[in-house]
Amino acid sequence: MNLVTQNTPKKQHYVPQFLLRNFAVENTERLFTFDKQQNKVFPTTVRDSASENGFYNIQGLDDKYTLENELGDLETLASKVIAKICLSGSISHLDENEHKILCFFTASLLLRVKRQRVFTSQVNYNIAKFARGLGLEPDTFTNFKELTKEEIEFQHINFLEEELLTFANEFGDKAIGLLSAPIDKSFIISDNPVVMFSHKPNRFNSKGTSVPAIEIFLPISKKLCITFLCMDFYYELAEKIEIIETNRAKNHELNLVDISYAQSLIQSIQTGNANVINEKHVNFVNTRQIVDSWSYIYNDNNDFDFAKRLVEKTPAISLGSIVKSGF
Repeated sequence: MNLVTQNTPKKQHYVPQFLLRNFAVENTERLFTFDKQQNKVFPTTVRDSASENGFYNIQGLDDKYTLENELGDLETLASKVIAKICLSGSISHLDENEHKILCFFTASLLLRVKRQRVFTSQVNYNIAKFARGLGLEPDTFTNFKELTKEEIEFQHINFLEEELLTFANEFGDKAIGLLSAPIDKSFIISDNPVVMFSHKPNRFNSKGTSVPAIEIFLPISKKLCITFLCMDFYYELAEKIEIIETNRAKNHELNLVDISYAQSLIQSIQTGNANVINEKHVNFVNTRQIVDSWSYIYNDNNDFDFAKRLVEKTPAISLGSIVKSGF
């Protein structure tokens, strides 16, 4: 961490501006935003989106410290790698160092967003509420403390700094592919860009970088989305596709199995080239952005009908309750 100085940016973005620009109105800094918690659509700018004053600043004993500078350095490196991918429509040309930068950047995006901070706050609050419901004082619990806003901020920033390498290694251990939206469809981005889906849902619907069969999505432009896939599941999926393809002629029921997305994903992982997915699968990726956002979804136009329908169908996703404690 660095000391906060007069040169430290006041407005600090938890989704980098260079990434937001890839979803802005062509050749402008203008964006449209859907606030799912307030059910409002409004125009904004890249500079005024996904940011808060002093978001990565913390108060030490005597001075203020910040992660803003180090995150900015990582963004500078990552912006060049992502620009290279967007220009070529491929990840096949990435060298080892560029792959590492991409993994570090994606890990930082997963950890640095406001949703992570809110998650910590809600977990802490729900445990304290549960304890009081039992007639107990929360701070009497071993290894538990009811945290203040400042303590939650400190914990979030400290965790980001200490665990970034661990999470970057998790991404480095995964197969990586590149998805492309068809001509008439686009990816969107939210205030929580790194989203996940487990292809083998477990009892608790867990989502995390080490969950079996996890797929992790990061849209990098209106037309391209990077995907990280659990390596074991990649091999399993590739084997199943081969079995289906080999036996289609013998078993016509296999023709009913939709493997279009799996084929595109596997081919992209194997070749490094962007593979076009269909409208249904773009909608699936966009759904993850909407569901797993904290509040804001960004687009280059004011058409958020898909997001509005999703919120209308499942109102719970707009309530801001990340932690489903059951307490």
